[in-house]
Amino acid sequence: MVSFSAEEAATFGQQRPFVLHLWRVAYLPITPVWFPNLATPGHGVVGSVPRKLRLEFEARTGEVFTRHLAEVERLGPLRPKSPR
Repeated sequence: MVSFSAEEAATFGQQRPFVLHLWRVAYLPITPVWFPNLATPGHGVVGSVPRKLRLEFEARTGEVFTRHLAEVERLGPLRPKSPR
């Protein structure tokens, strides 16, 4: 989990502080129902992070999925069914 202050969030184009949960993954359909601005210029992207930070998040997320896959929380309507 990575927390961002209001000041940090603003540098990413966000209006409020937020928390990024690297242990959660959402399986969502790429449709206008879930992403209403998909067809607009920019596709609804509000902001982005610097490449260095993005690569850091990708590495940390990769580590979670490699070492702790069973602990990853899968969310959303398209999430894989869990074995019973």
